[in-house]
Amino acid sequence: MEPTGHYWRKLAYFAKEHGYEVRFIRTTALKHHRELDESASAKSDPRDALTITNITREGKYIDTVIEDGPLRQLRTLSKARERLLRYSVSAKNSLHAALDDYFPELHELFWSMGSRSLWAILERCPFPEDVRSIQVSTLKDLIVQSSRKKQDTPEGKGALSGSTKSIGLSPIGSADRYRVQMCLEEVKRTVRTLKGMDQQMKSMLQEIPAAPYLLSIPGIGALSAAVFLGELGNPAHFHNARQIVKYAGYDPQESDSGSWVSRNSYLKKDVGS
Repeated sequence: MEPTGHYWRKLAYFAKEHGYEVRFIRTTALKHHRELDESASAKSDPRDALTITNITREGKYIDTVIEDGPLRQLRTLSKARERLLRYSVSAKNSLHAALDDYFPELHELFWSMGSRSLWAILERCPFPEDVRSIQVSTLKDLIVQSSRKKQDTPEGKGALSGSTKSIGLSPIGSADRYRVQMCLEEVKRTVRTLKGMDQQMKSMLQEIPAAPYLLSIPGIGALSAAVFLGELGNPAHFHNARQIVKYAGYDPQESDSGSWVSRNSYLKKDVGS
C-alpha cells in the first residue's frame, strides 16, 4: 500500500492483526512507475492500484515494520508534538502581530512571546492607555512576581515610558481587546500543552529498552531520545547507521550529467507517518 496521510494506518494494523504481511510503496516510486507504464502522470485510484500491484510483483517495496505498544504510543505523541509546535509558532506570530498594531513598544522590552512577564502585563494592562492608568510600582510588582527575577527591573518603567509615546492604533475598542486576549490565551495554552506533552514523552521512555543506551550519549537528553525513538521505532530493526540515515531521508544523492557535477543534496523521506 501507499502510506499517504492517515488513511493507511487502520488498514495496515487490521491486516497485521489478521496475519497478513504489510509492505509499503514509496510515493515517488509509485509516481515514476505510473509515468513509465502509461507515459502519463494522470492519477486515479484504479490506476494506482494496478501500479502498486505491478511494483509489488517486482519486489520493489519497502521492508516494513509496523510498530505497536510503547513505541507506537511514543510515535503518536511525537507526531502530535510536531503539529503542536507548528501551531505554537503560529499563535506566537498572531500575538506578535497584535502587539505590532496596538503596543509595538513592548517588543523593545520583551523579545519572546513566551515571556511570563509579558503575559502578566497583557493580562492586567494590554494597551498603552491601561498602562498609563496604573503606577510604575504596580508594573514592577507584576514583572517580579511573574518571573524568576528577585530584584527590581527596568521593564516596568520602560513599559510606562513606551505607553506615553506609543504609535499603536487608537482608540481601542472591545474587538481589539478580544483579539489580544484570544491571542494571549492561545499562546499560553500551546506552551502549557507542550510542557505536559514533553513530560508524558519523557515518562514513556522508561518502557523502552533502547532508551538507556541513547541517554548514555553525551548531549542526548530525555526529550531528544523520545522524539528520536518515536520517529525511528525499534533500533534493532536496523543493521547499521547508514540504514537509519537513509530511513530518515538524509542520505545524500548526486545528480551528474557529462562534465557537470551537482552538489550533494538530500533525499526527502516520503513514507507516511
